Amino acid sequence: MTNFEQNLRSKWTFVRKWYETNMPDDFQHYLDWQSGASRSEIAEFESTTHLSLPTDLRVLWELCNGTYPLDVFGNGVLLSLSDSATLKNTLDGIVARGEFAGDDEVAVPIGSIRKVWWSPKWIPVLDTGGGPTFCVDLDPAEGGVKGQFIEVHHATGPIKVLADSLGDFVCYFAEELKKGVYRFDSESCSLKRVLPK
Repeated sequence: MTNFEQNLRSKWTFVRKWYETNMPDDFQHYLDWQSGASRSEIAEFESTTHLSLPTDLRVLWELCNGTYPLDVFGNGVLLSLSDSATLKNTLDGIVARGEFAGDDEVAVPIGSIRKVWWSPKWIPVLDTGGGPTFCVDLDPAEGGVKGQFIEVHHATGPIKVLADSLGDFVCYFAEELKKGVYRFDSESCSLKRVLPK
């Protein structure tokens, strides 16, 4: 196991413990962490999507195969392998049928993301259920990083690059939790930023 993988596993463990410590008892039922995906399930996902998962995404799904209904990162639920494949298949199909032909011009991404409404080489990871979807990008524009973590909106296409990788995003988020940047808000049942960016 590489140092990067060990660090990612450690950060994910910290995120889980933070929720277990900071969520009120009345909300602990949201912490129904799904068991990790098996190697055979990951292999099936790769075979179905014709994509090879980057190490950080593979590790995260091996640790937890979805967090529904918990919006664990403040950016939507961590999708399970099957939910990611279903959403990806839906969006790939829309593009293949040409239903959003011409909508690539609507995309005005910030950062090195291809100027398309949707790319078959994006893997949905976090989803808000109608708003933004957060994806691993396996086909970045020139100057981008393969595996970068991006924000995509169903109406306008890609928005911006959030991190060079999903692993970097998770590690940065864990550090923000450690610094007290967020607290759990019982009224909205979600994270609330209490320190400025």
